[in-house]
Amino acid sequence: MNHPLAAGIAPAPAGGTACTDPRFVRAADHVGLSSMKAPVPVDHHAAEALAELGMALQQAGSHAQAAAAYRRAIQLVPQWVEMHALLAMALQAQGETSAAVDAYRQALVLNPQDAQGHSNLGVLLQTSGRSEEAIGSLQTAISVDPRFPEAHANLGMILRAQGRFAQAIDALHAAIELRPNHAQAHADLGICLQSLGRLEEAATSLRVATHLEPGCADAFRHLAIVMYALHRPQDSADACRSAISLGVETAGIYLVMGVALQDLGRQDDAVAAYRRAIDIEPDCADAYSNLGVVLLEQGHLDDAAAAFRKAIALHPAHPHACANLSIALHEQGADDEAALCFEKAVELNPNDADIYSNFAMVRIHQGRFDDSLDLLAKASALNQNHGRAVGDLLRVPRHRVKHDREQLRLLREHKLLSPEFEAHADFLEVLAKRLESDPDGEPIMLIGADAVMMAPSYNRMVHVPSHTSMPRPYLNPELNIDRIERGYAESKPEVICIDDFLAPATLEAIRNFCLEATVWKKEYPNGYLGATLKDGFASPLLLAIADELRTTFPNIFQKHLLEQAWAFKYDSTMKGINVHADFAAVNVNFWITPDAACLSPDSGGLIVWDKASPRDWSFQSYNGDEAQIRRFLSQSGAKAIRIPYKCNRCVLFNSTLFHETDRFKFNDAYEDRRINVTLLYGKGLKMR
Repeated sequence: MNHPLAAGIAPAPAGGTACTDPRFVRAADHVGLSSMKAPVPVDHHAAEALAELGMALQQAGSHAQAAAAYRRAIQLVPQWVEMHALLAMALQAQGETSAAVDAYRQALVLNPQDAQGHSNLGVLLQTSGRSEEAIGSLQTAISVDPRFPEAHANLGMILRAQGRFAQAIDALHAAIELRPNHAQAHADLGICLQSLGRLEEAATSLRVATHLEPGCADAFRHLAIVMYALHRPQDSADACRSAISLGVETAGIYLVMGVALQDLGRQDDAVAAYRRAIDIEPDCADAYSNLGVVLLEQGHLDDAAAAFRKAIALHPAHPHACANLSIALHEQGADDEAALCFEKAVELNPNDADIYSNFAMVRIHQGRFDDSLDLLAKASALNQNHGRAVGDLLRVPRHRVKHDREQLRLLREHKLLSPEFEAHADFLEVLAKRLESDPDGEPIMLIGADAVMMAPSYNRMVHVPSHTSMPRPYLNPELNIDRIERGYAESKPEVICIDDFLAPATLEAIRNFCLEATVWKKEYPNGYLGATLKDGFASPLLLAIADELRTTFPNIFQKHLLEQAWAFKYDSTMKGINVHADFAAVNVNFWITPDAACLSPDSGGLIVWDKASPRDWSFQSYNGDEAQIRRFLSQSGAKAIRIPYKCNRCVLFNSTLFHETDRFKFNDAYEDRRINVTLLYGKGLKMR
């Protein structure tokens, strides 16, 4: 199942611990003692003494007494500009914002060319919620001194707080150009870029800020979020630690750390992070929900359910807790209660495809296949048939263009292509010819109108065959059930081949579905395309095959139920799936492309290694870390079991064994593409 994860790391608020670079000039910087000469000879000695006293008091933190000294100096010398500015700072330090604004304004009346004063006034106005006045003051500061970096930086900060990110970026770039080592400007620039989704640029700016000012906690906090969004969990966790070491003790930072640690497979550490978030904020529903996810992954079902229930009690409309509680109940075998909980989750999140697909698995386990197909249809509509724009820029792998062009050609030949998609098919022909003249192998970037024309490959089900009922049996009735079950039980490791697996009519029907259905939406770098249940690879026939298989071979499948199904379609000029293991207990893998298409009959199938994944490995390790897997296989002396390709051959094996696609060579034609279908039963390894 797909466990929806409440990350709890929404874009961070504008506030936070600033870098030590000051937005406001300090009193000692604004007025040096050498310049503190009263402009008129009236009691100037007394005025200077009061000014020096005020400065000393302010530096000692006695702001009220400092303000009193400045006021007495002003009474003696009303036109003394610096005293009004110092008074403003003392009042500001006491929280007397309105009086501080008046003092700044009086100083600027006396000296309207004081760019620093206009800048300080602007920031003060912003802190009191007077944003437009603040922007005006900063723009005045810039007009007085266009080369004053602090004014540009403060303007950028205020525009960022207002959500005017493009304008803020311009101001911050100006500040950085004038002062390249302006740490706070780099930090604010990174936060603006983060808000616009320009994550790589944001990461660069935030890293610069932390390099220039290692004590900039806010930059580390945002860097943690950006790195997680960029799928760099280790960098995210490191940034979290830096922020925490600098005093960011919030539930939010521990939520970010928790999800990063989960992705790294460090579940115990993730639990500790979530529990710390709860210590800081006992009413944090996200922390309980995320904690429940980890406990669920660890198999602590009762504790997981309790955490989800606590999250729901705190936040009845929590976007993930109800769905995750449904999964926990399902794992406990309480499918009736899980179904009720899923219905509530659907009500709360009607546009969450994962909820529908997870709910569908409950219905499959209950034997309610029609209901499951309805739910899977809703999931695939949300995932693949939504019709929403795919953006102004598309990065399309060449093997995707090649496949979709060939498939739509077949649909046209069979008169199955709706007129609605004729223009899309024409565009694919033009695009494919363009790529033939530029064979550099790199993905093609489609912009504007071209991206719109390509969109149906990503946002529409151009064609899905209608489902026709078929009589049982779906498996070949000539199969020797006893011999197959005995062979599986006696094989060490558990790997057997079953030839002539499906009944001829079943094979033809499922092959036609794979050729015609435009469900091949997931791209892989090696050149193959994938389709899963929730993405459209679901039909009454597929679920019927899965059910009949389990009931036909009870001694193999025992109590294991169907947990997932998918298919892969390969580009005949590229590679197959890298070595990996799957989470399931039993793996059923069968091939449906005619033997005549295979040009290397002694290979082209599957390699299964005689070593299973260690039980303590995370999903990321056993399913995605090829280098680690290869080292493990080498060090453990693993031996390869090579099963050559054959149409309608099924390889039935322990899914925790490492396996990979063998090298293959097929005719380079659409109907000759290698296709395998996989059914997974039960659970044998961690699902994350």
